[in-house]
Amino acid sequence: MQSAYVMRLSREELERRRLAAAKDLLAGVKQIEVARRYHTTRASVSRWNKTLRKSGLDELRRKKPKGRASYLSPAQWAQVGEMLREGPIAHGFKNDLWTGPRVRRLIREKFGVQFHEKYVVEILRTRFNLSWQKPHRVARERDEAKRKEWIETKWTEIKKGRSKGAGR
Repeated sequence: MQSAYVMRLSREELERRRLAAAKDLLAGVKQIEVARRYHTTRASVSRWNKTLRKSGLDELRRKKPKGRASYLSPAQWAQVGEMLREGPIAHGFKNDLWTGPRVRRLIREKFGVQFHEKYVVEILRTRFNLSWQKPHRVARERDEAKRKEWIETKWTEIKKGRSKGAGR
């Protein structure tokens, strides 16, 4: 019985598999055997075989993914990366924290291109390899010495005074 789990292959791995299967097909291996060997369907192997016979091995190579051209050129994306490295304070923001809306505003002001906030977050993750970080928040009024003293004296008393059955 076949497994219900299907591993997702990268574009490079899919291409490698198609080309290896094509070599087997050219060597005379039956389509059903090629399908078993490369863990794919007979329909896929049949389609690859048809493409191979009609257009050749190069037609089975991966194509550049379709999609619209970027609004920004590679040089402009490099500028965005440089601005991100400079930090938000260098660009007039109050603290050193990049957010989607901030990066969006920066791109709009510098290049006149408007992106959606969620897409900007995706750009930060995929294009610049940045991840979402939650800042560690500490109250400005916090006095570490008083806090430590409270934990050592009051908290230990409170903790000791609590009975096991309390709160039930």
